[in-house]
Amino acid sequence: MGVRIPFRWLAVLPALTAVAAFALYPTGLLIGMAFFDVSALGGVFRWDFVGLHNFQRAAGDSTFLTALRNTALFVAGTTAVQVVFGTVLALLVGWSRLLSGMAKNVLLWPAVVAPVVVSVVWWLVLSGEFGTLNRMLAVAGMPAQNWLASHTYALPALALVDVWHWTPIVFIVVYAALRNVDEALLEAGRVDGASEARLIWHIVLPVLRPAIAAAGLLRVIMGLKVFDEMHLLTGGGPGLSTTVISIYIRDVFFGRFDMGYGAALGTTVVVCVGIVAAATAVVRGLAARGPAT
Repeated sequence: MGVRIPFRWLAVLPALTAVAAFALYPTGLLIGMAFFDVSALGGVFRWDFVGLHNFQRAAGDSTFLTALRNTALFVAGTTAVQVVFGTVLALLVGWSRLLSGMAKNVLLWPAVVAPVVVSVVWWLVLSGEFGTLNRMLAVAGMPAQNWLASHTYALPALALVDVWHWTPIVFIVVYAALRNVDEALLEAGRVDGASEARLIWHIVLPVLRPAIAAAGLLRVIMGLKVFDEMHLLTGGGPGLSTTVISIYIRDVFFGRFDMGYGAALGTTVVVCVGIVAAATAVVRGLAARGPAT
């Protein structure tokens, strides 16, 4: 008698196969490569086991540590601003009665623009020679700044580009969750004399808390992977001021062909993303449970 496989397993089998083929296997290969010195000789890859040597190199690599610091500053700053700004925009649009449909379309379009186009647009704004921002400063009698070639301003300028590009993601997630707020609770609060600010603080924001946490996690993960705008606008410069971990890994793996060390750096990023995701899941679980009674 043949073995009968439940339909629910057959239904998810194609998705599980795709995940195993295109996610688990490459990730496993990357982690395995991190423990080897991999070189290409005569068109053949040679794998020499080196144990934890690549990770020891990373711990003493000043450029890698600088890239980690830049990435942490970038992710923390952009995520905080995007979560706050995106939530405020969602509340304003949700509370408005006029032009809300147009506002949603206008606010969403930066997120659907290709990163290359975003980079071109913001280069025209931030360029030290041709930038619109410097022309506005000149009209106001203020000195021009070379925003993308300054050790001081380059990383904040790229953070501004990222905020403009990806705040709509937070906006749409929070706005969708805003539809779940019970209007009866809001009307009851208004009848009792509660102000709109108190309704938002005591009713709306607690309902939105899981969506805000999910949007924040999404933006942290996307921030850890940031590459396009930084590569196109500054290339990681000037110096190492905008070198983030993705740019450095690209240089190590594809520029130097130091594949084992590049895999170790990539594995480090995978572990960091996993820790962030796990920590966020714990925080969301505690927030959903609420304070202990």
